[in-house]
Amino acid sequence: MEPALEEESVFTVGAVAEDGRPVAPGFDPETRRKVAAWLAPTAAVLLVHASAFEVPCPGRLPLLVQRCYGHVDRWVILDRDGHCWDRDGYWVAHFGGIASDAKRDSARFTLAEVWPLAHQIAAGETAGTEDGEG
Repeated sequence: MEPALEEESVFTVGAVAEDGRPVAPGFDPETRRKVAAWLAPTAAVLLVHASAFEVPCPGRLPLLVQRCYGHVDRWVILDRDGHCWDRDGYWVAHFGGIASDAKRDSARFTLAEVWPLAHQIAAGETAGTEDGEG
């Protein structure tokens, strides 16, 4: 649901009251994270057939979460320059140019792992700096 133009953008969940009235409860950031975590399994089911999706980043271009071909359930998190994010929330060199298999494996996630991590990175909740490998 979209907020009114004069309102601050917030995450809302639409619901229907017992009497049939539509209601839209608003959530503070902490509750928003909890609700998003509850909804993530449903979203994960929908994403099983996707090959890539975007995660919005306030004030900058969205992150791209892309399936790794040749793997049953492995995804990478990329910025628009092709840098890849690892398990610690640091971005590394272009995914194709990562020298070590261990570093490449640290940047591959299951769908259950990639969904919350991509949203944390997008929200600026991780370190998010280059670790120097290239």
